[in-house]
This record gives sequence, C-alpha cells and structure tokens, in this order.
Amino acid sequence: MRFRFAIIAAAAALLASPAWAAPEGSGFYTGVGVGMSDLSSGGFSGNDFAFKVFGGYDFIKYFGVEAGYMDGGSPSDHGFNVKIRGWDLALRGILPIGERGEVFAKVGEVWWHVKADGFGSDSGNDLLYGIGGGYRFADHFGARLEWERMDVQDTDSADLYTLSGYYRF
Repeated sequence: MRFRFAIIAAAAALLASPAWAAPEGSGFYTGVGVGMSDLSSGGFSGNDFAFKVFGGYDFIKYFGVEAGYMDGGSPSDHGFNVKIRGWDLALRGILPIGERGEVFAKVGEVWWHVKADGFGSDSGNDLLYGIGGGYRFADHFGARLEWERMDVQDTDSADLYTLSGYYRF
C-alpha cells in the first residue's frame, strides 16, 4: 500500500511542478484505444470489446506519467455477465527504438468498479501494470499496442489488450 501511495504522490508532485523547457522526446500526449478485455475468476472466464482514453506527459524520453479511463465492456460466461470499468494513474518507463519507435512498461494504481449480474457491484483500488510498444508515424501522430493487468480483488486475472492511436502535442 505504501508503494502505491508513493507512486501516486510522485506522479502528483511531478505534474504540479512548474513548466520548464521540454527536452526532445518529452511532452503531453492523448489517445484512444480499442481492443478486448479478458476477465477470469474461479469458474468464470469471459472477454468483450473494450476501449480506453488516456493522456500523459513524458518528462524525458525515458520516463513519464499517464492517466486513463478504461471500459472493459461486459465479459460473459454461460449467460453470466460482468461489467468492469476503471480509472488509472501510472508511471511509464520508456526505451526508445530508433527515432520513432518505443517499448514501455508501466506501473501504477487502478480504481475499478465491477458489477456482476445478480450479485451486485464492488469497487476498489489495486495495482496496475503493463507493457507495450509504439511507433510515431508523423511528428504528432502515432499508434501503440499494449497489454495491461489490473489486480482486481477476487479475480484470477483482469487484462486489457488495446491498439491505440495517439496525438503528441
């Protein structure tokens, strides 16, 4: 719990810092992704269409912070539906590949809400982590593939696989 608090506090402190000249490879970006959610818990295993919106700031070409909203749709199994949604805040470690590519890993916190048909709903916050890769096609436009895992309470796994387009300011 202290580790998660430290991540959030560090990200908030960096976001609140006064503006400075942005080095190459840094700056604000925003994007939208579509893909699939995959949820497993006990005997339940389902997936559905998912989407996410996100925005972030890369402080240098190797490090940034990102926040987003994800809608995991309504995965179903044997007629049983579960809706999953969440907000997240994460630190991103970035490894540039050439002039336009990158691979990245992220770790942070997700504030999730799950609603199971016939069983009510639950909310909480847990660890979020993921990996991905991206390519900038032009000075401002790019795409990325990403896998994210949310350690949602009482689940075996809650994953999000997305293909996203983004705009870098």
